[in-house]
Amino acid sequence: MLENSLSYGSFYDVDSKLLEDFAGTKQTKAALQHFSGFSLICDFCFLMTAFAFSPLSFGSAFKAPSIFAHGSMGFALTVFSLVIFYLSKLYRIETVANFRFFCARFALIPLSIFIASEIENFMISPGTTGTAAFHQALITWAGLTLCLFVALHYAISEAFRFLAARGYASHNVAIIGTSAVAETSIQKLHASGFGVRVRAVFEDNFSQNRAPSVAGVAVKGGIPALLQYTKHHPIDTVIIATESPISFNLKALIEQISVQPLRIAVLPPQLIAGARVRTVPFAWCAPAGTLPGLHLVHLADVPIRGLGGFMKSAMDVIVASAALLLFGPLMIICAIGIKIASPGPVFFKQRRIGYRNKEFWIFKFRTMHTADCDTGVLTQRNDPRIFKLGEIMRKFSLDELPQLFNVLKGDMSVVGPRPHIQEARAAGILYFKAVPNYPARHRVKPGITGHAQISGWRGPTETIDQIENRVAHDLHYVENWSFLGDIKILIKTVFVGFSGENAF
Repeated sequence: MLENSLSYGSFYDVDSKLLEDFAGTKQTKAALQHFSGFSLICDFCFLMTAFAFSPLSFGSAFKAPSIFAHGSMGFALTVFSLVIFYLSKLYRIETVANFRFFCARFALIPLSIFIASEIENFMISPGTTGTAAFHQALITWAGLTLCLFVALHYAISEAFRFLAARGYASHNVAIIGTSAVAETSIQKLHASGFGVRVRAVFEDNFSQNRAPSVAGVAVKGGIPALLQYTKHHPIDTVIIATESPISFNLKALIEQISVQPLRIAVLPPQLIAGARVRTVPFAWCAPAGTLPGLHLVHLADVPIRGLGGFMKSAMDVIVASAALLLFGPLMIICAIGIKIASPGPVFFKQRRIGYRNKEFWIFKFRTMHTADCDTGVLTQRNDPRIFKLGEIMRKFSLDELPQLFNVLKGDMSVVGPRPHIQEARAAGILYFKAVPNYPARHRVKPGITGHAQISGWRGPTETIDQIENRVAHDLHYVENWSFLGDIKILIKTVFVGFSGENAF
């Protein structure tokens, strides 16, 4: 049965025996996680460009519409085509990364272009003297567009395979089980060509007498070692691939491991025949989705995935860049004011806990006297360590503006749970000891603003109840994330999030 020997008190401790170097991990994750989104953007740009060069854009023989009407129609038809492509599963990684899969689902593409062309032909009537020429030009344009579109996706597919072969696009997996089933699973995953990498193997009843590796992958230990390993390594999926998955206390496993942004899946026993893992035809799934070649039953998933993750990352870059342009002059004024008001550096940086419980340096405008900075003591109301200008800056949250650089660096998001220091306490008790599921808030990137902040839960944590309510709001955000929800939080932040009685 599953051992429950790890306490949250040691959650942030590092077991040096389990540490290893993941070469290119940061670039790898970015390349894979957003590859489908990059493909969608390429298609959008391609289709808009193709529409701009359509027959309606040229020639006096045709009754071409105004530039605005033509552009609006091009945008609408492009979005229509992208919706068709999305519903046809063209933006799942296994389709993006494998040109053969793309061709198998290719039938809907000429159909959508044909429908779009007919809509265009119906809504915009060509001149009577040029009807035949119009149709001939339109057919030529549609055929050329189709050929170039196929060529584009072939290039995208080859680019993915190039990145996957060199380790820049991979999906990191840990497997529970050392049987022939696990060995076959590892071999199939590595042979898929989708960049899946099984990084470590673990066993329920681990003993030192077991084989040191399975299919060339090291056996790291038992379930407690797995829990430690996932805390300190960028594992994406944990697969239970034993001959008797029901021997696991799955509920206890999920409760302990779900504080990390991981997928947890079981290889069903009925798909195991003679220690061979069956491949379900046409059930290939991608590193960014499930896993290629294996029919898995999913027990837990990551909170932000697929195009949702791409949209959130894109919003972070756009909003942070726009905010820096908008508030740049104000930030310069604040910097000058700090140098005049208090000797010392303009910026203050401090280690905070971020995504996957990793520490990072957060940037803020310094609002305290230099000797009082970074003492590990949380700010109190009427704190004597804060100089006068600092009080004004904190009142309107101007000291938080440098965190826009953290967003552009990728350490933070615009919206998410606020990052805390590891030593933060409520009523003298460390946060992660006061609230058992506290680490689960780190399943997403920390944010400049968040659901807890706009709901009134910012400021001091003098009681256990205060941190419990703050964490409850953070976990509600994590478990119910949506892109529209982020937009609502941003809008509400403009009206209630930058100031208030708890801003000090």
